[in-house]
Amino acid sequence: MKILELGCGNKKGCGCPYKGDIVGVDISPDSKADIIWNLEKFPYPFKNNEFDAVYIHHCLEHLEDTVKVMDQIWKITKPHGKVLILVPYGASAWSLTNPTHKKFFNYATLTDFKGFKVLKCKYNYVHRGFPELQSWKGRLLRQLTKPMDWLINANPYIYDKILRHYLGDADEIEWELEVIK
Repeated sequence: MKILELGCGNKKGCGCPYKGDIVGVDISPDSKADIIWNLEKFPYPFKNNEFDAVYIHHCLEHLEDTVKVMDQIWKITKPHGKVLILVPYGASAWSLTNPTHKKFFNYATLTDFKGFKVLKCKYNYVHRGFPELQSWKGRLLRQLTKPMDWLINANPYIYDKILRHYLGDADEIEWELEVIK
């Protein structure tokens, strides 16, 4: 399986659920990326239908044109390929306090893109994949907040409108999409 990780930084492959050969892309020459590329420069330097899966962990919010990025992902991913995207929840402190974030997301932001079928969309009350949360303390925190994940994902629209004011903001949103061609 050939996997593309966009915005890999120095943690290429960390948290990626797909197994196979990972090609990392990042803008920073100091990263562990295989390819140094500005993801806001289109088209991306890949062939059509080159990848079986794409993994984007906390990168999409740093890019200006979400539509063009999604178009490129669709183009370079094989039919029925998987795309996993994690971004900070738009109302969370994680999202609002970072001055490099250009876009803010909620549950429905990526659910209607043409050429993609939503396989999974959910809030994570505590970040799922950050290396800082891979320690025993981080894993314990994730286990303790699983009931909160269940509660806020029981009805994400009610959570967005009402419950987040009482329960606090989720840290991130996670989508798994299938490329439809």
